[in-house]
Amino acid sequence: MAQLIQMRQRIKAIETIKKMTHAMRLISMSTHARLKNMQVPLQDYMEATTTIFNKIKSRTPQWQHPVIYPIKTQESKPLIILIGSQKGLCGNFNYALFKFFEKKVPQPQRDEAHTIIIGKKAVDYSKEKKIGTIVKTYNECKLSMLLPIAQEITNHIMRNDPPYTSVTIFSNLFKTFFIQLPQRFTLIPFQQEENKIGKAVETGEDYVWEQEPSIVLDTLAHL
Repeated sequence: MAQLIQMRQRIKAIETIKKMTHAMRLISMSTHARLKNMQVPLQDYMEATTTIFNKIKSRTPQWQHPVIYPIKTQESKPLIILIGSQKGLCGNFNYALFKFFEKKVPQPQRDEAHTIIIGKKAVDYSKEKKIGTIVKTYNECKLSMLLPIAQEITNHIMRNDPPYTSVTIFSNLFKTFFIQLPQRFTLIPFQQEENKIGKAVETGEDYVWEQEPSIVLDTLAHL
């Protein structure tokens, strides 16, 4: 009799957990759909800005910027941005990312780097592991907070003195709703792709600039 009661309690507990995970899945799918809708205009904005930047840069190849084209010195000052999830129950979303991070960034490089941690699970991971000097942490990474967080990190990078010699982002690359792949993206130094430069110069009409090209490039560098 006692075993039967215990079995019924377990069944009820499993049913409760199933309802909770189903509700979390619906919430995640809703958030994912909203992010998917935001992706298209953001992608168009990024491509348009990059095209304009490449077109002007091709006309003034001597232009340099201390932040996006840092001067190579003997003293390295890298910045790493690690982006995890805010909650658990994500399968290997966080585990695969952290293993990828440890593989690509050996411990000596982690020790000398400044690090920005985004997402509660990534913050918890940083407390367990030795990850250099943590300059900023963001436990909450809600949809409404993405723009303020991005702006704050951008200001930190642009105003840091001396400038960072490199900025590398570790995050997950979206494939499907259930599949994400860990990726590493180098933000600084800015790397121009030769095929995109040629395409930017060859296609479209030339622009008429009211300001000097260097002034326009300085403005675009802060976008």
